[in-house]
Amino acid sequence: MSISPVALVGNVAVVTSGRDVVQTSGVAWMRFQRPMGVRNLPARIVVVSVIA
Repeated sequence: MSISPVALVGNVAVVTSGRDVVQTSGVAWMRFQRPMGVRNLPARIVVVSVIA
């Protein structure tokens, strides 16, 4: 149940200022998923979900 709101809020947070959060606890992850492009969106949501 917490995944739904986290996914929505996380998506906006990543676009707004979630880059800092992802970079703080997922620099290697973001870098590894960066070239994927399509996989970057779900990867970021997962990272935000874990942090939240």
